[in-house]
Amino acid sequence: MFQVLRDCDSEICRGQDHEFPTAGSQVSVLASPDSMRSCCHWFTGTPDPAHSVFKPFVFCSSNRISRHIVSPVFPDNEDPAKVKPRFQKVVNRCHTLYTKHQKAYPLLTSDNPKGQEIISVLRRLETQCVQDMESFVENFTSDKAKEVEDLFKDLVESEMKFYYIK
Repeated sequence: MFQVLRDCDSEICRGQDHEFPTAGSQVSVLASPDSMRSCCHWFTGTPDPAHSVFKPFVFCSSNRISRHIVSPVFPDNEDPAKVKPRFQKVVNRCHTLYTKHQKAYPLLTSDNPKGQEIISVLRRLETQCVQDMESFVENFTSDKAKEVEDLFKDLVESEMKFYYIK
């Protein structure tokens, strides 16, 4: 499914230069209700899945998420959705991961070896993560839930490090 969502020729995947760019992508691997297997959801949280990385999220009772994927909150008296008349000004609600990815995007989509290396490393990490998560959800028991409460947070914060480009 990642490959399908990364298909640029069909315009399922649309880059930032497209009139209607892909804003983010998700794949959910669902388990049957009678299975002990856990469901696993994969999110990019960034535009253009061809130049993004899917990160796993497994629901548990105490998930912690990264501050880098939370949209900015504006005071009620400054939020265009709450001030009347509504929507008279535009604010940037992009979270930090999205913003950093956007800044790195020209490099990631270029022929520059540094950009190609970043994509290559992220793709290898994603592939390894898929393999690890397949094993994890296949052998899931409720006592393993603690192992995934910081998973998405940790992966988002790791991905951010690739986008601090000078």
